Amino acid sequence: MANYYATARTNYFEVKDPDKFKAFVAKMPDLVLIEKTVCDAKRKRTLYGFYVENPDGGGFPTVWATRKGQWQDVALCNATARHLKDGEIAIFVEAGHEKSRYVTGYAIAINSKGKSVELCIDNIYNMLDKLAPKGAVTRAEY
Repeated sequence: MANYYATARTNYFEVKDPDKFKAFVAKMPDLVLIEKTVCDAKRKRTLYGFYVENPDGGGFPTVWATRKGQWQDVALCNATARHLKDGEIAIFVEAGHEKSRYVTGYAIAINSKGKSVELCIDNIYNMLDKLAPKGAVTRAEY
């Protein structure tokens, strides 16, 4: 059995309460907070995001430890959306592989109201009707 190795990060976005957002990110395994200050003609803003730093090469976490040391499932995108300032969008991008057998990637964009769209690299197989007869194309996997 092979391990899955991934690179994962978000874009930068504005949050309602930076201190609460920083505490949220600090609770999540393997997330590293990133911040960026941008200035435009109107104002100076601090934007936040995060990336995954995992020595085992994992992607975005799906669980986090509670105060009692128990693991709890978390929908990271939805949990992040609750911190977004109105009108902001967080984009989660992950690309990874299991040896050379499976290469995958996806992106999820979610807004401050919790509405999302998703793009998965495997969707290419669902778009082949215009190019080839059904079953004529093999998958890029082991």
